[in-house]
Amino acid sequence: IVWFVVGIFPFQPSVVPTGSMIPVVYPGDVVIIAKTSGANVKLGDFIEYHNVQDNINIVHRVIKVQGAGPQRTFITKGDNNNSPDLAPVPQQNVIGEVVLIIPKVGWISIMIKNLLAAA
Repeated sequence: IVWFVVGIFPFQPSVVPTGSMIPVVYPGDVVIIAKTSGANVKLGDFIEYHNVQDNINIVHRVIKVQGAGPQRTFITKGDNNNSPDLAPVPQQNVIGEVVLIIPKVGWISIMIKNLLAAA
């Protein structure tokens, strides 16, 4: 697990805390992210990106690609959300693409985080 966290592998696990991607991914599922450059992202890809404004990582689908080169951005949306995410995602904020979903394994970390937040 430590090797994933420190970035030795080209993959990293990420726990999904919300239902924005139901029915593909449910809260508590773990997604395995293949690290990739935003330059490789295409329409329809299921990506994890860093939302700088809220300082969180989000796992959503690319529904539109805008611009070219370093100015390229993505419009993303959770499959279960009614509308797209508010801000376009700059390609440099892309962490990677979802390559595997492991159901329910992340519930332990969600419960621990909730307990710590309540303390």
